[in-house]
Amino acid sequence: MPIPVAMEDGIREIFQQGKAGIASGDYEKACDLLGVALERCEKVQDLGSAAHARRLLGDTETLRGNFDNAGAYYLKALEHLLKSVDLNETAECLRGLGYLHWRKGDYNMANEYLSQGLERALKAENKEVQGRILTDMGNVACSQGKADAGERLYKQAIGALEGKSNSVELDRVIMNLGDIYMNRGDLAKAASQFELVVAQARKIDDGGNLAWALLNLAECRLLQDDRSKVDEYIVEAKAVMSENSDRVGLAASKRLMGQLEARNGDWTAAEAAFEEALADYQEMDMPERRAVVLRLFGEMLLKKGDKGRAKAMLETAMDLFIEIGSEKERETVQAIMDRNFGDGQ
Repeated sequence: MPIPVAMEDGIREIFQQGKAGIASGDYEKACDLLGVALERCEKVQDLGSAAHARRLLGDTETLRGNFDNAGAYYLKALEHLLKSVDLNETAECLRGLGYLHWRKGDYNMANEYLSQGLERALKAENKEVQGRILTDMGNVACSQGKADAGERLYKQAIGALEGKSNSVELDRVIMNLGDIYMNRGDLAKAASQFELVVAQARKIDDGGNLAWALLNLAECRLLQDDRSKVDEYIVEAKAVMSENSDRVGLAASKRLMGQLEARNGDWTAAEAAFEEALADYQEMDMPERRAVVLRLFGEMLLKKGDKGRAKAMLETAMDLFIEIGSEKERETVQAIMDRNFGDGQ
């Protein structure tokens, strides 16, 4: 008969420390601790706790950009969870798979997993898990160019999360709303959202949200043509992301540095940054992010006067956006092509 993990000396503390590592953005430490927890759970044949460890490892590997590893952990956990009565853990695992597929640009599969997760979270009456899933559904909607739907989902997520102890998740939604405002051109409102998250993340030592909020604030300032602190924000964000092994965030920082250097007219530095970001996104299999960098790279090459390379970049971006079903981004690239090459040719 399996020995309950609760009776294993120190195992609860290992799980708690692993979760604390995720919350603070120390993903490498979290993976190490959760790996130990998984090994000990398997040793005593506690399948439920082993599934929990695998789900948390999936969450951590996703945040690090190790999507293949994350998918393997989630699917193995789900094998057990779908046979169990643990609605909360099953919902969390399905949410993780949904988030993973969103990052990889597979929006239909993302929505399928997230919808299944939300159904279980509603049945379990777990507001916090509902809030996380609604946030991720908002992410998918925004990536599909449905900003109004995304905003509604984010506000539903805030309603579910308000009053809960997990301010990290609430800050994530606030930051995502800032992204919507930034994309709409309401830069002052966006900046206030990002500044709020920066202040809150510093207060609770939340490295993950701090780094992303700094990057978003840097991009917002760049769009406002206020470059006074952009480099400072990027440098601090990169330092946190390097310490946390956040590959997705580091790729985003390279993309943003390319935008900054392009705005400064340093074509060589901009190209180098964009190329590094493209290589990172290619390695992590993130076609939507890669397409965005290709669009930005193409726009930079147009300003430089290199229309041949610009056209090739934009055509590749167009193909990727069509492939993943990102209609609004496709329209943006088409408009750039029409302005510069005539009828997109």
